[in-house]
This record gives sequence, C-alpha cells and structure tokens, in this order.
Amino acid sequence: MKIKIEKEVKAKSGLLIFPIFKEFLKKSPYPKFATDFVAKRAPEFKAKKYDLLHTYLDQKALPAKMSIIGCGEGKKLSANIARRLGAKIGKEARSCRCEDATIFLAKEMADYVQELLEGILLVQYRVGKMKTTEDKRKYLKNINFIGNKPKTSTQQSKKPKSSLNQSPSSKI
Repeated sequence: MKIKIEKEVKAKSGLLIFPIFKEFLKKSPYPKFATDFVAKRAPEFKAKKYDLLHTYLDQKALPAKMSIIGCGEGKKLSANIARRLGAKIGKEARSCRCEDATIFLAKEMADYVQELLEGILLVQYRVGKMKTTEDKRKYLKNINFIGNKPKTSTQQSKKPKSSLNQSPSSKI
C-alpha cells in the first residue's frame, strides 16, 4: 500500500473523503463543492461522530465518489476517535470497492494521522487468516492525504535547552 501526503488532489479515481467537524459547518477550510453539498443538499447533517454522507461528483478532475464523515467537536478529538474514524473510512472504501482513497486533513487531524491510518488498515486485515487479504475483492492500494504534513517530534521540541546541567554562577 502506498501512502502519500500531497497539497492538492491528483487522483482521478477512487473515493474522495472529507472528515468534517461541527465547527466546519459554519466556516469550512475545505473546497467549495464539499461545503455546498453539506449546506444545500444535506441540511440534516450535523457532523456528529461517525455520521456519513455520500454523493457522486460530475467533475473530471476529481474522483467520482465523495463521502463526508462527521467527526464531532474538534476539541474532543483523541487517538481513539481518530482510529475509529479511520475504521469508518476503511469500511466505506471497502464497500465502494475502490483502490484509491483521497482524504482531506484539517489542522485538527494533522496530529492523528498515524491513528487514522491504523483504523484504515485494521479494517483491511483478515483476523481469521492472520495475514493481509489476497482474495479477488478490491482493497485499498493507495491512500493520499491532502493537507499539511503533521508536526514531527523534532519540530515540536525546538525549545532552547534548559540550563539544568550548568553550575550556579555565584561563588560561596
């Protein structure tokens, strides 16, 4: 399986996925066609955790299928919720029988990419055979994340080193 982080949509097939928080219903960082779909065609969508909307797109530059997944409140996002959202995304990709998935990442989800991937990959795993599936059904082969790269541990800890190991400057 290939996993990429890109700045724009390059895949023209597969499934396009938008994880949407409740805060995004008023002001969304996503493209206009996704926010218009939520605002006009599905006014009953409240972005509760694990809610799901489907539609098909007419644009040639984008994948044909689009799914919008509710994530709840951005403040309450945790590793466990991200893993379950990943499982929901993996099940959705499996039910659509697509090999490519393009997932838009919001700033709130950038720190939980690993957990999101764990959820996606665990759905693809067959516990009964204790190996990855090799049957004739289609499973994900490519996952593209659209957005900024997540912060690594070295980027987060660029604070100046403390002076704990230095001796005091005052003399006795």
